[in-house]
Amino acid sequence: MTGQALAPRARRVLGNRSPVTGVFDATEAYPDLNVEQAMNEILAFEGIFSRRQIQGAGLKVRFGRLLPQALRSELRIGLTNLMEIFEKRKAKTNASPIRLHLGCGNIIKKDFVNVDLWGLPQIDVAWNLGHTPLPWVTNSVDLVFHEHVQEHMTQMKGLALARDVFRVLRPGGVYRFAVPDPALHYAAYGDGANDFFARFMTFAVDIDAMNQLHYGERHVHMYDQYGGTRLLVAAGFRQINVCAPAQSGFLDPESVPDTEWRAINSLYFEARK
Repeated sequence: MTGQALAPRARRVLGNRSPVTGVFDATEAYPDLNVEQAMNEILAFEGIFSRRQIQGAGLKVRFGRLLPQALRSELRIGLTNLMEIFEKRKAKTNASPIRLHLGCGNIIKKDFVNVDLWGLPQIDVAWNLGHTPLPWVTNSVDLVFHEHVQEHMTQMKGLALARDVFRVLRPGGVYRFAVPDPALHYAAYGDGANDFFARFMTFAVDIDAMNQLHYGERHVHMYDQYGGTRLLVAAGFRQINVCAPAQSGFLDPESVPDTEWRAINSLYFEARK
């Protein structure tokens, strides 16, 4: 059987293999990116790719249910969903200023409302970020922060979360989040002088480390500097920065909540409503 070559497509080179070293204004870097273009690109990707992605994820979930860890995760999600009515009441008691730390895991931040699934110690509100809108009222939150959460959602679920963050933020409020930085991985791939994989990744073999980035840790969708900016534009934000760890264009240096040990492999985005 002879294969048929695909028709060539125009390529827009928007990726950047250089890690971010400071803060840059993403709206200036991508001046032609607007809500319509952002949504068209996101929906085009979902239409072409997500069917395969969902099929693969379904198989993973079905076989994953045989594993105790997956069972524990499903139980926590189910219990979190059942407790929504109580957690909504708890969220209404949060005193201003409200700073949310979503998907906190075991990293509990002082002066934040730490949010994650039921069963983790010391969280303030149990909430399933992929299930329903956040339990805070519109224009009530000062800062929303999370690290390494977006890559665990499909792009559409990540967009739904970003839009709801836009809703709950007060005017002038800031949304800051981190994802694994693909530029660090791509810069290290095939470069014997770059020890990033050996220092950070579980696997020191290049292709194994790349597979860990894209498919390990239940990762679903990755973001680079353009992809994260596009997500925020589609969510309604107009003031957007891409930042190196611990640096910000919107927050005082002393109030940047980044987790220190995340710095080695993270790319940070921030947007102001």
